[in-house]
Amino acid sequence: MFQNVREVELSQGMVALVDPDDYEYLISFSWCAANNRNDRFVAMRTDRNGEKQRSILMHRAIIGEENISKGEVIDHMNGNPLDNRRENLRICKRGLNIKNCKKYKNNKTGFMGVFYYKRLGKWTASIQSDGERYHLGTFDNPEEAAIAYDEAALRLHGEFATLNFTNEPRFS
Repeated sequence: MFQNVREVELSQGMVALVDPDDYEYLISFSWCAANNRNDRFVAMRTDRNGEKQRSILMHRAIIGEENISKGEVIDHMNGNPLDNRRENLRICKRGLNIKNCKKYKNNKTGFMGVFYYKRLGKWTASIQSDGERYHLGTFDNPEEAAIAYDEAALRLHGEFATLNFTNEPRFS
């Protein structure tokens, strides 16, 4: 799968991928797989200090809290929240991170931003960026609508775009 990568065991039989340089430090803690949203899992541990406890996310431990400013988050570029290799992590503003959201588990079309418009008997595409929703048109089939979505995502979201059609492997 990946070269020069180590696996940190988590709960529920899952593993997190990390760089060899981070591995020894990370295995000194007990990590678990926690469901964050949309049936996606992240690696986290609990730190207890007396009566207080806090959750620590593995990707934040790797980057270092001191390197993350207020309003910033860590994005997993390939969309896999258990791939915590440094080359897959980037610090960004929350608004940019939202732009590369994956399709929801209740998606019925199989494509991001594509919906069937029953009244017209057509497929429609739309995208949201910076609080604005853009209607991209109506189409005869879902593939045409998905292509329109991809073009708009690249234009509006740039390197943070999540595409329907890509040659790069994405975590889904």
